[in-house]
Amino acid sequence: METTVNFSVDRYRVGPAKVLQINGELDADTGDLLIACAEAGLADVHHLVLDLSRTAFVDCGGLSALLTVGASARRTGGSARAAGVQGPAALLFDVFDVWNVLGGRHPVELEVRRAVRTRAAITPSHPTSRCSSRARTAPTAPAVCASGG
Repeated sequence: METTVNFSVDRYRVGPAKVLQINGELDADTGDLLIACAEAGLADVHHLVLDLSRTAFVDCGGLSALLTVGASARRTGGSARAAGVQGPAALLFDVFDVWNVLGGRHPVELEVRRAVRTRAAITPSHPTSRCSSRARTAPTAPAVCASGG
């Protein structure tokens, strides 16, 4: 039996940070795509905000990917914070007590401020690129991380 999963990551700048808006299900099958998109995002900024407000599902594999992104950002002298964590993802954050490590209780704009530790006005821009795994078949799928304008 085949399972079809839609997953994408929209990347855009908000002030001095890059926001990765995670859409769909973040799990063991899609976590590697998130990590690849985050590493690409860290090429030109030091601070990432992982917007989970449009994430339908997060499992332990997805949480592991989020923690990996955070560790990668810190290794380069930057930061990675979650934003908009709700529903089942919030329960997972509670069970594994990662709120202090990843943040996530606040909306994107506030988590950007926390990530860069500034109170400057922040204006979001439009998505500049998208990483996606379109209607892929689990457990393997072609991953696309395309840059936009």
